[in-house]
Parts: sequence; C-alpha cells; structure tokens
Amino acid sequence: MSRKTFSVDEIKNIVNAALLNSCDDYKDFRIGQYTLLETILHATGNYSGYNYLDKQSMDKSSLGTVDSIGVREWQPESSRWNFEDTDDSRRYYY
Repeated sequence: MSRKTFSVDEIKNIVNAALLNSCDDYKDFRIGQYTLLETILHATGNYSGYNYLDKQSMDKSSLGTVDSIGVREWQPESSRWNFEDTDDSRRYYY
C-alpha cells in the first residue's frame, strides 16, 4: 500500500465547510467532525482556537439556518440568560 499525506489545513477547511453548510438536524455529525478535527489539530501542534458562527456567517450557509448565538433573553427571576435556538456545534476553526 502506498503512503499518502493530507495537509492539516485541507482537513480543517473541509470540516469548517461542513460545520457551516450542514443541515440543522445534523448536530451530532458536526460534533463528530469538530471532535476529530480538534484531536488532529492538538496532536500536530496546529490548534489555534475557534469561534462560534453568528447570524452573518450562517447567512452564507447553503443548508443551515440556526447559528450558535441564537436568541438571547435575560431572565430576571433567575438572573441568567436564556438561549433559544442556539447550536454550539456551529463553529469556525482558525
């Protein structure tokens, strides 16, 4: 079997595209994608962090509509923010 190499940047670009463009119902798929990517980035010394995708980013998505910020409402009775329609699997890796 011949040995082939694949650049870490290329893998990161593929995963970033999947995290942006996958259907909203595919959250488990996105979690698997970014978990594998983070493992590769840490193991190769290429981890530079990520940021959550916001509404402006998701406007460029081909299939997804739910961003990671969603609707934020302050709940005075609990002194906490309530996040509706959020998805922390919507990420972009640097």
